[in-house]
Amino acid sequence: VVTIRAFDDVTNEAIITLTVVLDTVPPPIDIDHRWWGTNQDNIYINGTTEATIDTIWVNDVREVVYQGVFSIFVTLVEGDNLVMLRIEDEAGNVNETEMTIVRDTAKPSMKIDAPERVTIHSATLEIECDPDVVYITVQGERHLALNGSQRIIVDLEKGENRILIEMTDVNGNYASKVVTVTYVDVWDYFLAMIVIVVIGCGLLGYLVYRKRNQDRA
Repeated sequence: VVTIRAFDDVTNEAIITLTVVLDTVPPPIDIDHRWWGTNQDNIYINGTTEATIDTIWVNDVREVVYQGVFSIFVTLVEGDNLVMLRIEDEAGNVNETEMTIVRDTAKPSMKIDAPERVTIHSATLEIECDPDVVYITVQGERHLALNGSQRIIVDLEKGENRILIEMTDVNGNYASKVVTVTYVDVWDYFLAMIVIVVIGCGLLGYLVYRKRNQDRA
């Protein structure tokens, strides 16, 4: 509290009392959601600060704060985007924060090693993908991607099996691929071979029989 007294030439006195607050605390910048990466062209950075502040600077561009609440529209380019926020209160205290937001619109790459033909009712898929892929979905079943790779066993039905592999990276980019694996039952194969041999032997016997009859005639 500061008291100021003033006197004129005839000793009349005037007194003013002022309350001075020493404020050295920077105003807060509380961001609702701190962005790290996205595949969007534009985002909003929402947050709060002191209710007495009406301005926030975003990359040296003035934006409005209303009753301590701000919502900032930011346009992104592909790659790294540096966003710097700066607030100053009435006492001259300054607070700054920054974030680097990655805009990534590239589909995740994938490499799939799968057999074309098997003689058992399952097939093993060796899948490699980008390290920012968290989950791999095979035939609707989600699997955790382990450091950009996963080995997945898929049950098969007899004949041709079309297997759908899907993945989405942390920025929301989606990629998919279909591989075809044919399951040939070994017993069906042997049965087919036996039928072929029997038919072949029967045909050969018929030809031999016919040839002998022709020779006798």
